[in-house]
Amino acid sequence: MRESRPILSDLLAGVAALLALALALHVLPGFDNPVVVSQVHLSGKAAPFTQYANFDKGSAGLLLLAFYCRRAATLSEWRSVLTTTALAAIATGTAVIACALAIGYAAPEAKLPAFALTFLSVNLLFTCVAEEAFFRGLLQERMTRTIAAYPMLRWADRCVGNRVRSRTFCRRAVARSACNDRRHRLLARICRNAPR
Repeated sequence: MRESRPILSDLLAGVAALLALALALHVLPGFDNPVVVSQVHLSGKAAPFTQYANFDKGSAGLLLLAFYCRRAATLSEWRSVLTTTALAAIATGTAVIACALAIGYAAPEAKLPAFALTFLSVNLLFTCVAEEAFFRGLLQERMTRTIAAYPMLRWADRCVGNRVRSRTFCRRAVARSACNDRRHRLLARICRNAPR
């Protein structure tokens, strides 16, 4: 019975991921998503902007959030999450805006359109919840558990997935694994593609 639970759990997670993906891509019938912002020109050079309240995408996010995302339970966990999130948001926002200005993709034109509150609410409640629940709550959580369960995958992540380790690191890993012939061959194959 214990062996069937992980298989059932993985099967249900796969079904949930496919259902969430179908909802987020708007391929399931029954949803008529209203337009909340229609063909608005924010500046002279900007393309017209349209935004929908995608209830199908929002429901996919809520389902994944309810069943697959770990929630903060204590005040200290909330503090930690909020501090980390605030720092990441400030750093990411600053970097993206600085790069967009530096390459000339965007120009500063400060304004607060009348639909700003609607735009932010729809993005937060429909888009962000669905994407974070799918990528962090379902995919990243499952991948982290899988990598933790198989030490071989941790070596592969260090050599290839991260792309920050050098060939020297990989050579050392291969040398350490020389006693296990199968592991040695696999690491050698993985490390051929590692960055110099």
